[in-house]
Amino acid sequence: MNIREQYGIIIDFIGQVNFTINEESNLLLNSSKEEIIGFLKKLNIEGDDFHLLFSKANEEGFQYKLVDGNTLSKFKIYPSTSLFHKNIASYRKTDKFIVYSEAEKSFYGYVNQETFRNKEQREDIYLFCNIFSYKNFIKKLVQIGESSNKTNESFRLIDYYNSQNQTFLISSLDKRALLIKCMEFRFISSNLFENLKLFQESLEKDSKGQFSFFLKKEILEESYRWPSETGLREIFFQFEKIYEKALLNFQVYLNGISIDKLKGEREYLQSFSEIVSQILLKILAIPIAFAGSVFALSKINSGYLVIVLLIGLLASSIIINISLYNHLIDLKAISNLLVEKTKKIREHTFFNQNPSEKEEIKEILKHINSKISLVLNYVWSYFIFSSVFLCCIFLYPVRTAILTISFDKYFDFKFLNPTSITSILLIIIYIIHAVFILSSNLWPMTNEIKSLKEKINLK
Repeated sequence: MNIREQYGIIIDFIGQVNFTINEESNLLLNSSKEEIIGFLKKLNIEGDDFHLLFSKANEEGFQYKLVDGNTLSKFKIYPSTSLFHKNIASYRKTDKFIVYSEAEKSFYGYVNQETFRNKEQREDIYLFCNIFSYKNFIKKLVQIGESSNKTNESFRLIDYYNSQNQTFLISSLDKRALLIKCMEFRFISSNLFENLKLFQESLEKDSKGQFSFFLKKEILEESYRWPSETGLREIFFQFEKIYEKALLNFQVYLNGISIDKLKGEREYLQSFSEIVSQILLKILAIPIAFAGSVFALSKINSGYLVIVLLIGLLASSIIINISLYNHLIDLKAISNLLVEKTKKIREHTFFNQNPSEKEEIKEILKHINSKISLVLNYVWSYFIFSSVFLCCIFLYPVRTAILTISFDKYFDFKFLNPTSITSILLIIIYIIHAVFILSSNLWPMTNEIKSLKEKINLK
């Protein structure tokens, strides 16, 4: 009979009877002697061997316990995962286990290094292999610690290992952690073998051993989150995250940049965002001043004063547009700088190896681009509406004011009536206003900025 068949017979039998484990870790079967003998025969164990394997657990004889603790036919049997995890120090890969899960009402078996749920072989259950991965992790730490005790090297991943107290000392200039060799496990559903592989790879990450500096720093940081009694276990559980943080900092070091410099890059881009915001506020203030002048002009009835103010408003419009053009020059210069900055970030080795580090910068650039788009849209809106505003809104108050002027005193031309004069003045104002804006490179300037805006990204 092979070991798998024995495993099936055992779980069939103990699944039919009530069983527990007492404080001495003895397996207690609530079954009669005859039933147990029949069970042993199925395992090809002679009935005469009953007394070598079982003894009475109490005087009434309703319970029988295994003489050899919880071991039967080379299988170590546990009635719960918590008891199975309580002390894993003696477990070996060559052992055979049967663990009952009360929560799932199932047996988990470990036979010839293969995992079973009841009688079905499963590769997606890591109850046993996680324990052996952790034990290998501890074994490697002990080796590193014992080696550190004998060396005088300035850097050691484990500064000291006390074999008597089974404690590991890990320290840096500003931190110190004393971690106990934890042999109590807990359930975790993921496959921890990957964490063991990462740990082994991290020790061979670079020929000069520089990566270990960063790994030690992250291990120390993680150790402060847990009690010293369970710290090593939790460090192993979280090792993938620890490794990723250490690798990120190591790549920053290799690429010759610092965390402060990375923060500076972000702050630099944020300053661009603030400058664009200031330009936008200045542009938004232009029509407010413009509207104020229009409102004051509409209240004046003197024809002479209206003409004077109209000419003044035309001059103001030219000055305003010069200011607007000046802001666009600033915006173009900023856009050029942003294109260069984003190009450097886009081509940088560190950011290519760590795409997640681009996310915050992408959000800043997205914010800047939206503001630039708003500026460009507003500029064209202002140009169109201010031109129409000059022609339409001024029509009535200007005509009304001009009607009060006696042109006969000054001119003898019959076509110089109030209506024609009003129309001529408005056409001149519109042409001067439109031509000046277009001739001041508004169209090519906004197109250039739009073209630059499209390059401000990390794609």
